[in-house]
Amino acid sequence: MKAYAAPFAIDFDVTLKCNQKCLHCNVCGGERFSNEMDTVQIGKLIQEFYDIGVYDLAITGGEPLMRDDWREIVEYACTRGSWKVVINTNGTLWTEKDLSLIHI
Repeated sequence: MKAYAAPFAIDFDVTLKCNQKCLHCNVCGGERFSNEMDTVQIGKLIQEFYDIGVYDLAITGGEPLMRDDWREIVEYACTRGSWKVVINTNGTLWTEKDLSLIHI
């Protein structure tokens, strides 16, 4: 059996900001942190995840679609190579244009 040098999967909370107050939520999202990472910082961390061998990356939050740069973050993660990238969202903010970004 092969031992992994890195976590197999990472749930990456890119924001705590959320447009819902779901009772079942384990994050208790609401307002964003005042010191949330910017797009460049998130990109660097995503690259590090990929470089160390993470196989499965979930971009989540709060609600990741509350970030103005969420599309850029997802597109960057998807261009890193052959790993699984998912978006954990409540789905209330999707637009028709956004749906063209995903592969079902």
